[in-house]
Amino acid sequence: MHRLALAGILSLGIVTSVTLSLVTAPSVIAAQKVAATLQDADEGLTLRRFLEPSGARGLEIAFVGADQERQAVRVFLPLSFDQLSTLPVRFNDAPTGTQFSECLSDAPYVPRDATGMPHQTCTVITDEGPIAILVQTFPKRVPDFGGSFDSVVKDVYVSTISSGGSPFGLLPWVYPNPTTVIKTRDLLPYAVPGLTYPITMSDAALLQAYPRWSKFYSGTRARSANKHFPVLFGSLTFTGIGVYGPGNRYGSPTNSYGRNVYIDTFDSDYGPGWRRVMGILTQPTNGTFCYEFAKKGGSNGKNGISKKNTYRLTVIGPSLTPVITMKFQGPTFPYGNASYNPLTDKWGTNFSPEQTAALIQQTATMGPNWRRPVKGTDCAYTLRQLPDGFIPPAYTAAP
Repeated sequence: MHRLALAGILSLGIVTSVTLSLVTAPSVIAAQKVAATLQDADEGLTLRRFLEPSGARGLEIAFVGADQERQAVRVFLPLSFDQLSTLPVRFNDAPTGTQFSECLSDAPYVPRDATGMPHQTCTVITDEGPIAILVQTFPKRVPDFGGSFDSVVKDVYVSTISSGGSPFGLLPWVYPNPTTVIKTRDLLPYAVPGLTYPITMSDAALLQAYPRWSKFYSGTRARSANKHFPVLFGSLTFTGIGVYGPGNRYGSPTNSYGRNVYIDTFDSDYGPGWRRVMGILTQPTNGTFCYEFAKKGGSNGKNGISKKNTYRLTVIGPSLTPVITMKFQGPTFPYGNASYNPLTDKWGTNFSPEQTAALIQQTATMGPNWRRPVKGTDCAYTLRQLPDGFIPPAYTAAP
């Protein structure tokens, strides 16, 4: 087995540097779906260890399926250390003589950002030593543009936690993209003074969110130019490398490396409580993604802006990480300086220092191709409209 790295994060009010550092930590195998249920992992799922007469062993998960029938799935150990492999599972077919026993106590280590989601753990003793299994549920199939989380089908995901060596000794296919050259590098290519970013980390997977403002509300400029859409910009990386893969015209990944980041909004015009906005595909080469909270085709004239300025991201972890989630606030800083006049000031002039820093950070994270159009996202649209010279040359160079 192998050992993953924890990313070193320095965030003391102002982001000054974020670099990758290797420390001792357990490793996890990629979260993979094994079933669909109507229950949360920390409420209705029942876990127990099994040992077949053949010596095969693992974890049985009993649950109420999407068809409202009680069933069980058995996950066999050891698991393949490869995000492309399918988990060895079987449903409701334990052979005669199979022994079952209660799970051992909670795993000694659970990735901290997995704890924000419903989960259970069970430790199974194998010939290779104890292996802790993390079971999570995530309502991935919630309708876009306002889908409620009440009584929806939840997918059951399984990861394993064990010990091992350095992530730089792993085989290439456990990385987000097998052609990527593995090297130590900054997780954020450049530090921009003046902004504090919500950052969540699960072992070597790093999910980041950078709130900012877009240009204008749609409608008559004279009536609404002083209002702006909140924009979510972020990135998903693994050991400092962008996580992305190809997708279809609907924005769904078409291989095992691609990832959708699922966006939820709290108390919006979609309705009270948490509502699904949509899932968006991470983009090359730095795993970036964007969403502008504005009226979209299919949104029935609603924008999804949270009245509490509270949003949530969830992503199925890349490579060897579980499902991870984070909550964050939208932009709280002003769009323009005190003298800003949206009717006379041109785009890219008289911005507040925080808005300027947010756009520069977006450019730095996207890398040297920051003006390139990106399919299906807002990641480059507002940047391409900025005047020449707005972004300092130092932030547009390759990291």
